[in-house]
Amino acid sequence: MDLHVGEKSTRDEKIRINADQFRDEYLVNVSKYAPELDAKLRPPIDAETALADVNRKIQENAEKQKALADDEARDRDNLTALKGNDAANALWRN
Repeated sequence: MDLHVGEKSTRDEKIRINADQFRDEYLVNVSKYAPELDAKLRPPIDAETALADVNRKIQENAEKQKALADDEARDRDNLTALKGNDAANALWRN
């Protein structure tokens, strides 16, 4: 006796993984249908989330460094402007 077991689905779904989407909710839904898919997708998604956090921190650091460099340049310009100024020299003497 031959027994054929098969499954058909008319469900067509496009999956797009984006750093800003609701990954956990998606993985919960996927794990209902394919637990092994959840196990395979979770590590790269977690890694991508960690990478996005690191990139955000790098960007914040770069912005802080630029602000500090701009402040330093402004301070240097101010000191240079005061160097030959008679009013600034009078302030230092008193």
